[in-house]
Amino acid sequence: PSGRTNTFAGGAYGFADGLRTAAMFRTPHDMAANPADGAYYVCDFGSHRIRAVTAGGTVLSFAGTGVAGSADSVSGPSASFRYPIGIDFDQANNELIVADHHNHQIRRVLVAATEVKLWAGLTQGNAGAFAGRYSYPSAVAVISTGVVVLVADKGNDVIRKVIRYVASGVLYAYTITFTADVSAPAGGMALSAGDEFLVLADTGNHRVLVLEMAAAAPETKFFAFDAKTASPH
Repeated sequence: PSGRTNTFAGGAYGFADGLRTAAMFRTPHDMAANPADGAYYVCDFGSHRIRAVTAGGTVLSFAGTGVAGSADSVSGPSASFRYPIGIDFDQANNELIVADHHNHQIRRVLVAATEVKLWAGLTQGNAGAFAGRYSYPSAVAVISTGVVVLVADKGNDVIRKVIRYVASGVLYAYTITFTADVSAPAGGMALSAGDEFLVLADTGNHRVLVLEMAAAAPETKFFAFDAKTASPH
């Protein structure tokens, strides 16, 4: 209520793990909370890393070597990112979903194992379905069931829905366009309680946009259509 601010962690440009203000970041962007343990995960954009901040204020390198790249790994510190910029915590699947900006990819980080995996996108482009391609994805938001991830596809001026699709035990990503009524959405995206609305910063149009999630539910039609060969996971 007083409006007083306190620095919880960091405060100087650089890279260092440590307790509270002894730690350093390089242009941190988005962050996500893990309700289970009170930890926060931060996209340390300039360090090409995902950092973890414990409830007690200790900053740790969670995933990424610090060298720009696109390598997956069964060990988070051995994986690489290229300017990670957007992140959300998928509580249903105990994963972090990361918008890997300069790799034009959506990455999954399995929290328990700190394993990093490519999930959607490969090279820069503009495509849907199983061959989903993105251009500078800048933000992500996961619905509470974990079945759908919303992606702000900045370079293509669209908001995407990426649907978890499992066939023969393999997890895939199926991409569709949710709305093209945006211009260069550069970040700041969140779902309301109950996943009723998606609120986002429509950067190029200089506005805050509220989208009704119930207005269209193409993921339901997709799974109904393909129910014999796949099921949501």
